[in-house]
Amino acid sequence: MDDSKINSDLELIQLIEVARHGSRSPYYDIWDYRYNWSLPLKALTPIGQRQHYIIGQEIYKRYQSTIFNNGKFDQNQVSVLCTSTDRAQQSALCQLYGIYYQKGEGVHKKWQFNPSTDLPPLKLSEGKKLIDDLQDKNLPNSYVPINVREPDSPYLLESCSYSDGIQKLKQINYTTDVYKQFDEQMSEFKKEFVQKFNLQINPSEVGLKMIADHWDSVVCDIYEQIPLPETFDELFIQKLQFVYDFTQLYIDYQSDSGYLLKMQTTTFFNDVIDIVRNHSDIKFRFYSGSDNNLNGLLIAAGHINYTTDFQEWLNPTKYASYNNVYFSSTIFFEIYKSKTTNKKFIKMLYNDQPVKIIGCPSIICDFEDEFVPQITKQAILPEDIFQKALQKGILEDDQS
Repeated sequence: MDDSKINSDLELIQLIEVARHGSRSPYYDIWDYRYNWSLPLKALTPIGQRQHYIIGQEIYKRYQSTIFNNGKFDQNQVSVLCTSTDRAQQSALCQLYGIYYQKGEGVHKKWQFNPSTDLPPLKLSEGKKLIDDLQDKNLPNSYVPINVREPDSPYLLESCSYSDGIQKLKQINYTTDVYKQFDEQMSEFKKEFVQKFNLQINPSEVGLKMIADHWDSVVCDIYEQIPLPETFDELFIQKLQFVYDFTQLYIDYQSDSGYLLKMQTTTFFNDVIDIVRNHSDIKFRFYSGSDNNLNGLLIAAGHINYTTDFQEWLNPTKYASYNNVYFSSTIFFEIYKSKTTNKKFIKMLYNDQPVKIIGCPSIICDFEDEFVPQITKQAILPEDIFQKALQKGILEDDQS
């Protein structure tokens, strides 16, 4: 069906967001960390906080009446899940503050200040003034519904990545012809890498992960506006990122069986399908996580992938992108319902760009007839196979 004909019949009923945390400090204590950084490793920066606050402000403007009930918070309509990292939880808090800032509604119609019940036992210098400023309102963000996933569903956002099966499949990728050939392809660049980072090692000792780890420090410096050495020209910086993107998107997601990707997307997409089918009361579902959470979804949708071709990486022709997702990147799934048939539809956006999901004929995808069958094929393992794969990585049937 033509998108224009669909749009006039649809009403937005749910918004599902998956976001990478905002800009952070470096992951590793290498290169310039001790000289240029006062934050702990892996910590969300003030820039990262502002990134998610701004996202919250923007999506409130867009979905004010359809999703956010004009700022009147209802905890039954908003569900927020995070990974266990401080940076993901802080990013979620910042975004929620952006959404609900100064939108607490009046809760007492005949309320009058009572110092014995309205103030805490702590001796306060300006307690009554602070209460007067609030008048009869809730706090500006009303209620912050952060919830780290309970152990009954441990694989939704992070635990799956540490399973024995996934680690086994990742280790295999370090021994493949694709990896070996790319490693050899970068032999000249390794010499430049050693020289420009002033490393006292032989270029032959440099692995791709070492290059990727140094890129992590460089990109954090870029976001923090810490000047890079003058010898770091644009081509050198691009190739650092090129190696990093390959290691992220190849090592973490590629396997002959497809299990390495599907183990990291099965629980998430099952959760999304359940939300859309069975929880229409939830209007906003927000998953605050890391790049891994978004990368897998985008690969499954056919939007990004890895490449060993630098020119293809610079100017993609086969996929929309070959980049690991950037700080504060977002995926939105907009869920619509037909006014005439009550059928549901789904639209996927990555950093505001519509994503045409593999197998769906248009950007707006029939939820039950198109999205569920295609995403089940691309990204979901049956429960029995999923559990075995988490333990073993490769099932006996796949070893022939």
